[in-house]
Amino acid sequence: TKEDGRPNKALYELSNKSAANPDLFCQRNGVVREGVRPRWTMTKPDRQVIRPSNHKSAIVHSAEVLKHIRKGQRDGRYLVLNASVIDSWSDIFLSPVGVVDKAGNETRMINDYSYPDGASVNDITDRSNIPPVSYNPPRDIARRIHDLRTAQPDADVLLMLGDVSGAFRHVPVHEDAVHMFAFAIDDYVVIDLTCGFGWCGSPAFYSLAGSAINDIYEAINDRKFTPWRSKNVVLGLMWDAADGTVSIPAEKLQRATTKVDQVLNAGRASKSDLQKLLGVFRHVASCFPSARAFYQRAHTATVAMLPYGARALDTDTIEDLRWFRAVMLNQNRFNGIPVSQFAATTPPCIIVEMDASNTGLCALDTSRREYIRLQYSDEECAELQSGSYQNSINVRELQSAVLAALLWGPHWQNASPTQPTHVQFHIDNMSAVSWASRRYSRHPTAQLYNRLISMVELKYGLFFSAIHIPGKLNTMVDAGSRAWTESHPLWATWSDLSCAWTQVNVVPPFDNLSRVWERFCAATPWQDRQT
Repeated sequence: TKEDGRPNKALYELSNKSAANPDLFCQRNGVVREGVRPRWTMTKPDRQVIRPSNHKSAIVHSAEVLKHIRKGQRDGRYLVLNASVIDSWSDIFLSPVGVVDKAGNETRMINDYSYPDGASVNDITDRSNIPPVSYNPPRDIARRIHDLRTAQPDADVLLMLGDVSGAFRHVPVHEDAVHMFAFAIDDYVVIDLTCGFGWCGSPAFYSLAGSAINDIYEAINDRKFTPWRSKNVVLGLMWDAADGTVSIPAEKLQRATTKVDQVLNAGRASKSDLQKLLGVFRHVASCFPSARAFYQRAHTATVAMLPYGARALDTDTIEDLRWFRAVMLNQNRFNGIPVSQFAATTPPCIIVEMDASNTGLCALDTSRREYIRLQYSDEECAELQSGSYQNSINVRELQSAVLAALLWGPHWQNASPTQPTHVQFHIDNMSAVSWASRRYSRHPTAQLYNRLISMVELKYGLFFSAIHIPGKLNTMVDAGSRAWTESHPLWATWSDLSCAWTQVNVVPPFDNLSRVWERFCAATPWQDRQT
């Protein structure tokens, strides 16, 4: 109205006079006054050329979709119009909707603002206009529990859950932009008047709304909250604040195993099928990140698949699915994980420094005062000088970590699977750090190395992390990867620093890491593949 321009009359501006972050309050109050004002890139067309169809799941679950729309219309979130409105309001953008399963045999309707590829609402959103946001809910919860247990070791740490998902539906979109957030169902066009789940800008504006009231803990609707307790399931994970641990519920592991079996038995899958399965894998791997190494190729194959129709699974994808299933049988690695490890606050027990050059590699275990050195042959050096992709410097840096894990892993072994030994790799190569940390790469050799590193973790009860260290700080290992003759400028440096250290030789089969993996695969039947 002219007297009150707020798109959502239930929201009020907050005073920022005593706020620690007045800019935050200004942004939040701007949304209250006008709603969210998205900006669009230059690639945005004046009108949508092709109206995408809804996903098949929306058709199968049409009754649930209509129920969801009726609720949204009743709550003031949806504007439901006759489909003929497109004739007079031609700049409406339609995005497909789909339905996904939730816990308890429930479903959720999702707006797919990322489709069609290259012409979706997310593709044409100018993200420079979106407030920065950084969040990792599982890690944030773990860090909070860890901090409270550390600060108050004699106090009980309790958890309360609140369903506030509906609250964020009150974040309105400006009237000039609501036409971009629409979908069609039957003979109707539905316009979402709020920041819907699926739009790339929604998380930032949700965070903006929540951050301004973080210090308000008064519950208005107690039915939306659970009692305080030491154990609770949050984000599909079982949190035990008393013990300071987090676990994957056993039924979730069983469901994940069943889904893998279904896909393997079928021998075929669509892109959507594999995307759903990878979503399950990512959730399971949140408690054991190293498991990510066992679905790298399946992820790469899924990204490359065409969106329609089921296709036969390729050999790499089948092997990845089998391996991940086998890893899930090691349930002790998914249960009782210390929150300090989950929050990445556990200090390393062992530090391994490493470096690779065009002539060789070197790794140091400072706790054992031992080193690994591997000099490349003349043929290998010639290949490296030619700029080999297969064995690039990034791959060679990761090779150092693999050799360290294989040769020293038995000595680092921890008998307790819930208290793994934390080994930290110090690497001066950002790509190798990323590969070792995320356990994901598109490079086939790096994929192999990631699997070997993760297998060592499983077998010996270890936890590997990696950080970047500038090369100038790795004096000893830098010399160790280069000084192979007395004429080399770094020979004296290496000789002086390593004189009291012991060398661990790289002997067969570890001189050929591909063969190490092949031998392991050949010696271990799939049905018994537990470490």
